[in-house]
Amino acid sequence: MATPQSVSQPSPGEAKVSVAATIRGEVDTFLGELFNKLNHLVSDKSPSKKADIELHLCEIVESAVRRRRNDRVPFAQLPVDVVHCVFAEALDLERIYDVEFPIRAIGLHKKHLLRMRLVSVAWNEFLVSSPRYWPAINVWAHPRLVELSIKRARDTPLILFTGLRAPRDVRRPGVVKSKLGKHTSQVRVIRSDYTDTWELLKYLIEKGMPMLQAMELDSDFFMRRDGEPASTVAELPQLRDLVAWGWEPPAGAVWLRNLRTLSISEMQNLGRNTLWMLAACDNLRRLGILTPRNSGRLASEEELSDFAATITLPSLQELDMHLWDEWAFGQIVRRLSTPLLTRGLLRFDRWHPPASQPNARMIEDLGHFISPRKGVQSTVKETLIEIHWGGGEAPLSWFSFKAGCRVIGLPQPEQGVQEDRYVDTIANMQALLGNPPLSVTVIDHTSTDTFVRKMADIGVKTIRIKGPETDLGAALASIGSRRPNLPSGKVTDTDWPFESLTELIVEDITLNIGRLETLVGVRQLYLRSTSKVWLQRISLINCRLFGISLEICVKRLSKLGVALVDVECRRSVRPKKQQGGK
Repeated sequence: MATPQSVSQPSPGEAKVSVAATIRGEVDTFLGELFNKLNHLVSDKSPSKKADIELHLCEIVESAVRRRRNDRVPFAQLPVDVVHCVFAEALDLERIYDVEFPIRAIGLHKKHLLRMRLVSVAWNEFLVSSPRYWPAINVWAHPRLVELSIKRARDTPLILFTGLRAPRDVRRPGVVKSKLGKHTSQVRVIRSDYTDTWELLKYLIEKGMPMLQAMELDSDFFMRRDGEPASTVAELPQLRDLVAWGWEPPAGAVWLRNLRTLSISEMQNLGRNTLWMLAACDNLRRLGILTPRNSGRLASEEELSDFAATITLPSLQELDMHLWDEWAFGQIVRRLSTPLLTRGLLRFDRWHPPASQPNARMIEDLGHFISPRKGVQSTVKETLIEIHWGGGEAPLSWFSFKAGCRVIGLPQPEQGVQEDRYVDTIANMQALLGNPPLSVTVIDHTSTDTFVRKMADIGVKTIRIKGPETDLGAALASIGSRRPNLPSGKVTDTDWPFESLTELIVEDITLNIGRLETLVGVRQLYLRSTSKVWLQRISLINCRLFGISLEICVKRLSKLGVALVDVECRRSVRPKKQQGGK
């Protein structure tokens, strides 16, 4: 006979179903009561409005349930060091003090911090109680928020920055002076790209920031309201990285010796103070100088004649000079000695070489930038010219002359005499460097170009033609003939340019492969009569080919002494409209 206990006790499965049913009923009752209360409070009784209210209520309930579930995650069981590592990675805490970390990303860091706090009560309590997550202070935030961030940061090194947008009341930064003024000794980084923070940040810096290591003050921060450069702001003994707009540090500042990064934009003058400033930067690793169009007064040679001939920056690794014209660079570049430089960029917005032969001093200064050693002692093994006609991503410069890790960027010349002066400058540079092998890369070559043809006699060894906008027919004509088109009839010995060329590279272009055979074939009679050797290799990279088969073209060119190599090329249909013999 069964006992009462064995008869009345439900199985585990039945118990679970019973509990679930009870909970479901309670939840339905609870939601029904909420819906009824909200419907009584809303005057609009239409079905669509009622549906919107109930959907919104469901979202609120779902959020509350999700938050409750997150609170039950075994977050507290993780080691504290592991949690800190995860949060630090998610919030970029390792990069946030770096001057190269974008200012806008600091604002995003604050947004991400808020979102992580909303995940659960446990996450919120952990983040709020950990000072390391509160270094960034938006000086445009409400004074109460600034005070709260400082309180949560405790002794953590601070970052003062400007937020994603200015407040409606631009006088607000003045209100937070008293909040931040007591903590200037904690500030490690200042990042601002708005002029309206000038008064506040100048006040804070002059109060003393002995721990300040990085400072980026953009948008005329150092310019007074009357347009003149501002005076010295303070002594900054720990400063390592300085990015400034419209101002250069005083030459006598002792802290210049500690700088690792110095980037100065819109310099108003290039003269003795600039040279003294650079001479004091013994430990500089990155240097950037930009002069405006109206760059003010440039010191004359006579004024600088008594200055040291050489300024040695023994630790400099990166140099970027962006100048308005060629007259602004010589007095600085010719004095710089940078034995460890791994990246050098010299760009000009204007370039007007002398009308006759290029100025010898200018060529010498450019050569010194490219290679401190000249002639047979030059360390340059190869030089490269790169020309952008347009299309695709905008380049740093239309024309660039590269040697190793150093680049000179020039604007596009006017057709005619100015193109000739560019070519004369290149030829003189090559001679100064000991005539290393010269390569030319032509990007999106156009049918109106005459510049490439003018480089025919300066010893070019390799030509690379690339870009989907390239007029290949015009480009091949520039390489294969001094005429506008490849010759088809009687020719003379003076028709043949680029006699030094040994390799042609064609990249990212749709082409009739038979054109390459024409390019090589029309010169054969001249080559045989003079016992000369011309093009030895043609490389096709990622091209779309039509016309004769690749195998046939390889055999025909091989008989003419040219090796044809393809890399990831594919067959294509003949374009409906051919441009310039493509």
